[in-house]
Amino acid sequence: MYLMGQALFSKRLLEDGFRPREVLSIALCTVDDSVLRPLLEEHDNVKVVVIDPD
Repeated sequence: MYLMGQALFSKRLLEDGFRPREVLSIALCTVDDSVLRPLLEEHDNVKVVVIDPD
């Protein structure tokens, strides 16, 4: 949940503060969540990337 908030609100802060043409926000994590991922990816230009911690 904390990472979801960071991904959403950091994107919003950049859009409001700098007026860029486009912002892609990436939630980088080591474990996927099949319930939360679809909720996050409903937002435009917000992606989830799962990496192997090893």
